[in-house]
Amino acid sequence: THQTGPQGQPINTVLIEEQIEIERELYLGIVIDNSAGMPSVIASAAGGMDIEQVAAEQPERIFTEAIDPACGFQGYQARSLAFAIGLDGDLNRPAVGLISALAQAFAESDGSLVEINPLVVTKDGRLLAVDAKFSVDDDAEFRQGDLFELADTSQEDPLELEAHDAGIQNYVKL
Repeated sequence: THQTGPQGQPINTVLIEEQIEIERELYLGIVIDNSAGMPSVIASAAGGMDIEQVAAEQPERIFTEAIDPACGFQGYQARSLAFAIGLDGDLNRPAVGLISALAQAFAESDGSLVEINPLVVTKDGRLLAVDAKFSVDDDAEFRQGDLFELADTSQEDPLELEAHDAGIQNYVKL
């Protein structure tokens, strides 16, 4: 893929899940917004595609709510995002719960990036995270040691692993 380059990457593990019938795909993420100086929750009804492409071509389909560090993520913000991407009716309560729980996990885990893409609505009316990525701030290893122990380092650069083991957190190969 464009993410791995022409050489690709070996596949060490395959996860097999139930087949689902998808009605629509959405996007949900949290990033550190450097311009605002705080994390922001991002939601879009244009899931299943590259969010940067959506931002460039259809910015009106992206909705954000900043997470104020003083008061945290609020319920009204989760409801606003859920409604903005069409998660109303029976889907509103699970959507608000998911968005709120994701913001809480991000804060409690020293998150640096989280993406659920796609977040799907199934034909039988369920809201499911089909694919997700959760990155934790490297500088939080002393607080989040249990999360760092879960890391699969089998595809990491051996020199970066060696530098990490030697206590070098900001190793850059030149």
